[in-house]
Formats: sequence, structure tokens, C-alpha cells
Amino acid sequence: MNRISHRALTLVTLFGVMMAGCTPSTPTPTAQPAPETASPAATLAPTVTPLRTSTPLPSSTPIVAPTPTWTPAPTLAPATTAPANLDCLKAAFVTDVTVPDNTRYDQGAAFTKTWRVKNSGTCDWPADTRLVFLSGRKLDAAQTEIPVGAVKIGDTRDISVALKAPNEDAANLVGRWQLQSGGKALGGAPTVSVVIIAGNPVAPTVAPPPPSAGPVAPPSSGPTLYGVQAHWAALYNEETRMERTATQIADLGVGWTKMQVRWGDEDAFYDCSGNFGFDWNHTNQVINIAGSKGLRVLYSVVTSPPCTHPGNSDAGAAPDDPNQFAAFVGELASRYAGRGIAIEIWERPNATQNLDAARYTQMLAASYNKIKAADRGIIVISGAPAPYVSGGDTDPLTYLQQMKAAGADKYMDCIGVYFNDSTAPPGGGPFQSFLQGYQTRMGKQACITSFGVASEENVGHIQGIDLFKGNTEANQADWTTQAMALARQSGARMIILFNLDYGPLGGMTPNALYSFFTPGTFMRPVYGAVKNWCASNGCK
Repeated sequence: MNRISHRALTLVTLFGVMMAGCTPSTPTPTAQPAPETASPAATLAPTVTPLRTSTPLPSSTPIVAPTPTWTPAPTLAPATTAPANLDCLKAAFVTDVTVPDNTRYDQGAAFTKTWRVKNSGTCDWPADTRLVFLSGRKLDAAQTEIPVGAVKIGDTRDISVALKAPNEDAANLVGRWQLQSGGKALGGAPTVSVVIIAGNPVAPTVAPPPPSAGPVAPPSSGPTLYGVQAHWAALYNEETRMERTATQIADLGVGWTKMQVRWGDEDAFYDCSGNFGFDWNHTNQVINIAGSKGLRVLYSVVTSPPCTHPGNSDAGAAPDDPNQFAAFVGELASRYAGRGIAIEIWERPNATQNLDAARYTQMLAASYNKIKAADRGIIVISGAPAPYVSGGDTDPLTYLQQMKAAGADKYMDCIGVYFNDSTAPPGGGPFQSFLQGYQTRMGKQACITSFGVASEENVGHIQGIDLFKGNTEANQADWTTQAMALARQSGARMIILFNLDYGPLGGMTPNALYSFFTPGTFMRPVYGAVKNWCASNGCK
């Protein structure tokens, strides 16, 4: 009985408490969850104002005690500004839906440019995403900000802008537009461009400029300079790995390294205004880190931005105006004046579309003068011709003869040589023939800017590359050191070996066959052979 009475008393007490809770009263602020802790989604919508604890509810609103399942997230509108972590917002250019680059329009003609872009990031684009005019020619655009809106991850969006060709004859009219949210550019590749030709412009003709004070004598010949090309492009902003690469090159005992500067690829949106958009950070890193290991740098400048060859869509085309290229290499020379660098002016010019020997000589002459104005000690190397050609390309010895006739020998410190096709020892073979033939034809020392021996051993077969199937790693080691000796015997100014690390850094491409390391990072015999040769013969 006592147990039953106690239970009854307890029930009566609880019933009284519950009834008291049903009595109407003014709500207390703590009855509502704080919006800051409601849900992560709430932070994505600053324009949505959740119920705040400091605002009393209207008296007509029934009071309902909060339940654990309540969440404001389903009622939030889509975000209208970028999330706090902007790294997830990325864009990718897909295609020009209309108006491919270098489309020609009559003066004053109206047209609509449409780009297709993709959300390549890891979060949806916000509703405030827009395409904003960035630089270059506005082309009479009525709007400089085009709403794009929200785009889900992986989706594409076509964006159009109405434009008009100017009332002038002009080539390479470039306008740049950028995808932005919250006033900031999206990540990835957020910039797109429109490139047109208006009217009927006439391509400029430029004569070779004479040297400002006569040809500058080349640096004293001295002993042959030795170096190795590394895949520096694969190490952008990775200073620890760049340090390791420089250490490996220095360990070989050589004094130089080569970096290819792909101006056209890395400054594709340059508008030919003279304000380069090239990212110098990488070339700075290479020269600083290489220099800390006692290495000097050969910069081989290849490709040019689309604005420099508006009538040619080939990414490897040479600039129409030689002075455009000269301005860039002049800037390069000015930045690294006094650092003991060398600059190669293009590569394989005899196999470059529309770059005959006379036109190449114009580019070489303009570049030489700009470089020497910045630093007379910089070694200027003419672009190494392709040793073997096909189609409409010009035989290298014929090309050099034509260059000499155009006066090219006055605008170089040494003649570039390129040979990566060994299937036999270099002595008495094609390499020696090219080396001696180039020097004799031009009357200049050779700078061998690329010599490599390919071998499939411990790398594997690259489909379509059958020429080097018979080459062993022992051949690679022996022929490389023989070429190093032959360069010195022939009086060459420089020889750069190709290559240190395209195997582990570039993957299974033809360049991996030449690498001193396999794609699996194993050191090949050629590394030790070069190191031993330098220790015995000196490579600095």
C-alpha cells in the first residue's frame, strides 16, 4: 500500500507540473536555438535572417517547446555569396561556342560571343557569380558584368555578351573577361577571352635592326661548359623538390642547368601591350635555388602568345613582329642581368611553320640587341635546328647557310645544336657530322643545348617510338660520356645533357627514355657515368 500511494502521489505531482507548463506566458529567449549553432548550412546564406533570440515572438504565435529534430537548414535559400572557403570555387573553360579566336569582322559589325564554362570545383557556384570585364578591348560591350548565377558542381553554363568590332583595321583585338563571386576571381581557370580581327589589317614587315654599337664580341671561349636539363616545369612552387633537383645536378659535377621557358603557354592572355602577364616567380625560384648550388641557368625561350601571331592558330607559331619576342627576352635579360645566364632564342626554327631563315634572323637580331643592352655578358645562343626534317621543313645545314647569308652570325655568341637521336656512338656518326658542319657553316662555336640518348631498358616501350629499341642502358651511359668528350675535342662552347628527371616527373612519355632516373625513381647507369667523367675530366 505504501508503494502504491507513493506512486500515485508522484503522478499527481507530475500532472500538476505539466498543467502549469500549459499556462500562457511570455516566451523566454532561451527557448529558441541560437542561429550560430543551428547548422553549417546557415553560414552559407548571410542574407537569410533566422529567428534571433533577442526578438520576442508575436503574442498570437502558439508556444511550442523546441524538439531535438528542429533545424533551420531546409528553409534556407541558396547562398548568394561565396562560401568562406574560396578554394572550392573553381572554373574551367570548355569551348568557344561562337566566335573562335581570330574571327574577322567588318568594321562596326555587331556579334555575340558565347563561351561555355564548367564548374570544376568542389562546391556549387553562388547565385552572385558573374562574368566581369577584366582588361583589353571592351569592344563596345553594353554590359561589363554579365550575371551567371548558381551552377552546380560539374555542370556547364553558356555565357554570352553582345559586342561590336571597332571602326578600324586592326588585328589581335583581345578582350579578357573573368568569372567572379563576391568581387573575387574563381579559382582554376576563370579567365576567358575574345580575340577578333577588324577590317583588313596589313601585317607589319620588320627589317633586321642593326646592332646599336656593332656586334658584341662573345664571352671568351674557355673550357667547354657542361650542364643537365631538368623538368623544372613540373616543380612549380615546390621548393623542397627543386632543392633536391639542384643538389642532384650539382652532385654530377656540372655547372649548368637548362630550363625551357614556354612564354606562349604561360602568358596566353598577353595582349601585346608590353605589360607581360608572365609569372616570373618560377624563373626566380629556379635561378635562386640553382645558384645556391653553384649552378648557372640556360633559359631556352620557346612559343609565343596568340596575340603575337593573330593569323596563325598554331600554338607553336613564331611572332609576326620579331620585336614582340625581343621585348620578352629583353625583359628576361634585365631581370637576371649579372647572374651569368645564357638565353637560347627559340628552338628548332627550321621546323617551325612560317619561320624561314630570313625571318628567324630578324627575330634573332632584335633579341640579341635587347639582351646585350641589358647585360653584355649574357651568352646568346641561336635556336638549335631540328637535325632531321620532313614535309615542308628545311634541312638544317641549308637553313644555317640561309641564316648566314642574312647576317645571323653577327647576332649570336654560339650556334645552337640539338641531337637526341643516337642509335650509335657519337664519334664518326651523325652527331659529329652535325656538330662540325654547324660550326663550319656559321663560323661560330657550337652550344649543344640538347644531347640525349634514349633507352627502353628499365623504362618500357613507348608506343610509336621504335627507333631506340636496340639501345641499352650501357649504351646510354657510354655514348653520353663520349659526346661530352667529343664536345670538348670539337671546341664546343657548351653541352647540355637531356635529361635528369623527366622519368619520375613526366611519366611514361618519350622523354622518360632519356631520363637519368626511371619513372620509378631508380637511378640509371648514365648518372654514375657522367659523375665519374666529370670527376676525372672536369665539367665546370
